[in-house]
Amino acid sequence: FDLRLDKYINRVIIQDNKGTTVKQYDNTNFAKIDLDSKKLDSSTVIIEYSIKVTNEGELAGYVNEIADYIPNDLTFNSGMNQNWYQLANGEIHSKELSNQIIKPGESKTLTLTLVKDMNQNNTGTTINTAEIYKANNDYSIKDIDSTPANKVSGEDDISTAELIISISTGGGTMYTSLILIIIAIIGVGIYLIKKRVLTDETSNEKENNDL
Repeated sequence: FDLRLDKYINRVIIQDNKGTTVKQYDNTNFAKIDLDSKKLDSSTVIIEYSIKVTNEGELAGYVNEIADYIPNDLTFNSGMNQNWYQLANGEIHSKELSNQIIKPGESKTLTLTLVKDMNQNNTGTTINTAEIYKANNDYSIKDIDSTPANKVSGEDDISTAELIISISTGGGTMYTSLILIIIAIIGVGIYLIKKRVLTDETSNEKENNDL
């Protein structure tokens, strides 16, 4: 009996006073976004995770409960997560898969959405961890690499997803502006040189005519 859990970031939704931006991902446990420093205090980051449980063993079984160890900088909203509930200690649990048998080779997936209200001091890395909290099968055989209800678990029944939130420096805009300025200076320089050459030629032509 061997169940594996993998946690991924599905998408990140960025809301600010100018609108909404959606960044879509494909089964990644690491993502990075850049936020405009001028909009930071009005920004909200919504992270949608997918939690995938795969039966890698030879016995069918059930995931009675999944736990998510939400970090302090994220907020749980029950309205966004109808199949999850929060305990007094802050942990988030779900029994959504408890009645769904997972046969060898099969996978089941559930989603979790968490929110981060941004300010000038909470950018950086957000690490979120999920774990198979309880599991069983018809033979009462323990998962070969799991320690149920314990954060110090087996190597594949616990998984993390990492999101880095950084501040956009606007370097690309500055670089583009600098290039435009340089082009303008070169253009003006060429124009002045041509004008000077034409002026000199006109003066020489006038002198020749006078002679």
